[in-house]
Amino acid sequence: MIRLENVSKYYHSKTGVALGLRKIDLEFRKKEFVAITGESGSGKSTLLNVISGSDSYEEGEMYINGEATSHYTPEEWEEYRKNNISFIYQGYNLIDSYTVFENVQAALLIRGDTAYMEDKVYEYLEKVGLAELADNKAVHLSSGQKQRLAIARALAKETEIICADEPTGNLDRENGMQVMEILAELSKEKMVIVVTHNYDQAEPYATRKIRMYNGEVAEDMDLFHNEDGSIREYAHTPLGEDIDEREVEERKLGYVGYTQWDFIKEKLGIAWTFVSLNRRNQPKRNLFTFAFYMFVTLAFFIFMGSLFNNMSTLTAGYYSDKAFKNGNDKRIIVRHFDDSVITQEDIDRISKVSKVQIVDRYDTVNDINYVCEKDVDYKVIFDVCEREYYDDPDNTFIEFLDESKFMMSSTVLKESDLAVGSLPTKMNEIVVFSRNTNLVGEKVTYYLKNRKTWPAQYVEYEFTITGVLNSYTEQTYFSEELCRYLSADFTGINSKWYVMYGSNGRGISFSTKVTNGAIASNLALGYPNTILKVNNSLAYGEIVASQRLFDRAVQYTGGKRYQKKVGAGTMFTYLDKDGKQVDVELSMIRDESGSSENVIEVSYELFETIFTDLSSRQASVYISDYAYTDEVLKDLNELGYDAVSVHRVGATAFDQETVMSKLKSMGISAAALLVIFFLGWMLTYTLLKLKKGDFIIFKSIGMEQQTVNNIIMLDVATSFAGATILSIFLAYVISWCDVEYVYNLLKYYNLLYYGIFIVIIAIMAVLIIRSYSKYIKKRNSIIDLKMDN
Repeated sequence: MIRLENVSKYYHSKTGVALGLRKIDLEFRKKEFVAITGESGSGKSTLLNVISGSDSYEEGEMYINGEATSHYTPEEWEEYRKNNISFIYQGYNLIDSYTVFENVQAALLIRGDTAYMEDKVYEYLEKVGLAELADNKAVHLSSGQKQRLAIARALAKETEIICADEPTGNLDRENGMQVMEILAELSKEKMVIVVTHNYDQAEPYATRKIRMYNGEVAEDMDLFHNEDGSIREYAHTPLGEDIDEREVEERKLGYVGYTQWDFIKEKLGIAWTFVSLNRRNQPKRNLFTFAFYMFVTLAFFIFMGSLFNNMSTLTAGYYSDKAFKNGNDKRIIVRHFDDSVITQEDIDRISKVSKVQIVDRYDTVNDINYVCEKDVDYKVIFDVCEREYYDDPDNTFIEFLDESKFMMSSTVLKESDLAVGSLPTKMNEIVVFSRNTNLVGEKVTYYLKNRKTWPAQYVEYEFTITGVLNSYTEQTYFSEELCRYLSADFTGINSKWYVMYGSNGRGISFSTKVTNGAIASNLALGYPNTILKVNNSLAYGEIVASQRLFDRAVQYTGGKRYQKKVGAGTMFTYLDKDGKQVDVELSMIRDESGSSENVIEVSYELFETIFTDLSSRQASVYISDYAYTDEVLKDLNELGYDAVSVHRVGATAFDQETVMSKLKSMGISAAALLVIFFLGWMLTYTLLKLKKGDFIIFKSIGMEQQTVNNIIMLDVATSFAGATILSIFLAYVISWCDVEYVYNLLKYYNLLYYGIFIVIIAIMAVLIIRSYSKYIKKRNSIIDLKMDN
């Protein structure tokens, strides 16, 4: 079966070259029990390692079943060790963390023999007397039991050659004799080659003795055992080649009927079994390694989120409210490309877009400020009396102290949002939040101002609270009817309201009336772009003027100040939809409003006559966070809407200090990511090297490098995949615990960024798998393990 011709082996080191074997000529056959003896350093273990394929040779040739091996590749030597050699070591080389059963199972898995595996394992354990200890860990066995387990593992490989290196070296005489007896029984069907210092233990069973000296064969004797127990020795006579034709044919046939996919599935299945065994039997080591994976992926996830955050907001600048007074960065304006009306169907479609929280059908009112708390968000100013320079207590106006509150229509609410009451339906109804649910039915005064189109004016309203919300908010919600009226373009109709002063005094002069002639001769005072407030109690042509109008109706004659009455008869002009001027005579009634000077209250009929189409063509959409702006804009565009971010429209002036700060943060994040990446790679590689012993043992009993690669790949890949998923989940849990820093980072993760994160982690995993696989590939035998240690 095996023949060596002039085989020599040398060991090279920095100090020189040492002889291992010199000109060895030997042949070995099936059913031999060969005992190789000699002093330490004589070359007996080297010879066994060369025969078993665990070590190389430099000169000569070794034939296996007539086939030369000097040209063998590492893969072919793996195949040789897997299919032909079972090795029993002096140090046992068991997987200590495995049970007795699993150590034998490993040999069957390496062979690819998975059919009836449990029955086979117990059969081999029965042969060495360890069946009752099948569930015991190998580390807890005695020396004799460990060596018998090593024999059982060798039996499980079902090879024709069994090599044993000092199998009784660590055993007492009784256990040593038991091991030799087992090996002798095996030699009846197989080739058994034993290296031993205790030849007297092997002598009763050996059929051949080879004595090594200084790397050479000093003696090669055949042994014949007489019936009386004596032993005769004769010089060994070579018998020629003994080729196992059946084995050669099986090697040629390979896996008959197997498809490539079947082969891959089987190999991966075996590799996964080893991964599962390792994880189950080494929980502390694997938990520590997994915890490190978690640390690496979580740190990478957080720093990458920081980088994305700074990238996304790098160009953010100062906000200018020239276009939109309400610069809420979560606000997006949505309209149809053809400027058609926003319908309820549109509202429903937009509301379903991911990250959209509310949709207000009446976009215009979202730029109108409101105040309602005296001396908190507004104050009353006493006008200074002209010429005399003193405060006139009867002449007051409102000054807004807080311009951060903006209107929002009740179209964003549902009945379920209310704790008590109902949603507003009439123009003068509102909904607020309060812990006092008895507010329903109470009246409160508000002042509204559109700083974009009528910045110098404000409108007074007395509202009735119809409902109290069940969730805290400082926002007041106004009726759809009011928002519809306030959406009217008061400046677009080029209006002008003319009044005339009458007799001395304060109030209305019912005898004074504006005429076209008075307008033509500039006797009438004209107020451009007058704000119209609907008053349902007025008849067509009736109006209510502002208290402020009457307070400011003064005239100076001869250096004296005279309060004047305002004529009841006024004229209102505007351009209709065709661009034609329309003149409407309006008559004041005795009431006075609390609005500013250029605001008049008119009837519903007149308002509807002037503004024939009050349908909303633009909606305000509020998203959960500015970080999702691009995502939402893209989704809205795909739905066929024209959408713009209010904040981006207004943020035109860059804040250089902020930009530099974010660039610095980006640099720190990028540097941290590089450090984490390479430290994660190198430290994980170092941690995995702690497991090298198991892989070297597996390879020594025939595991192919590809199977090793598969085990490493499945172990690292699934660990990193699990760590990645758990890290992302943990980051979200942390954000849910109101850790603002992490919450803000997560907002900037989108599908693309998640993909980038996963790809980078995958690259790290691939680098670890490749580097560790190369490391293990260079260690083919127990010799390498001893050298590493």
